[in-house]
Amino acid sequence: RDLGLGSADDAMEAVRAGSVARVDLGTVGDRSFVNTLTFGGYGAVVDARERLEGRIGKWPALAVALARELPRLEPLRVEIDGESTEVWLGWIGNCAYDPPGLAPAWRERLDDGLLDLRILRAGPAARTRFLLAALTGKLSRLALYRQRLVESVDLEFLDGPPRLAADGETFDGPASAKVAKRPGAVRIAVPPA
Repeated sequence: RDLGLGSADDAMEAVRAGSVARVDLGTVGDRSFVNTLTFGGYGAVVDARERLEGRIGKWPALAVALARELPRLEPLRVEIDGESTEVWLGWIGNCAYDPPGLAPAWRERLDDGLLDLRILRAGPAARTRFLLAALTGKLSRLALYRQRLVESVDLEFLDGPPRLAADGETFDGPASAKVAKRPGAVRIAVPPA
């Protein structure tokens, strides 16, 4: 979608035109991802949101999903680039995503060489504070929320191998991993400019 491919017809037209874009590929261990890598409770929140969004819309569904799932989550102990913390939700995007916050929807570029790291750390009343900040549009001001662009990130899961999700597919991840980029690794047919 970020490349202008919204349907099978768009894809066929792009192949016929012969226009190609190079897209970065995210990596974690021996797995790759085109869009996102998640850890902690983010996968449960996304699953709940997707079940609801057809009926009530994306943003209301996100609010309901957060209200339902956050009370059930347990924090995940992890070292991120050597800094030990506990997180409720962890999300890493392949390239910079917009808008800010934990509901990113699009990318301006798919070849910027960056990873978009977003986490919600555990802390006193973290889930309630996060939900209120998300609903009022003040997430970027929440001290427990972190967002930064990086070229790579080292993750050490202190309670052993976690469940991870790469592009929505869950798998048993390694206890420690470097999340990195392979710039321009994928060639994709795109509609002519």
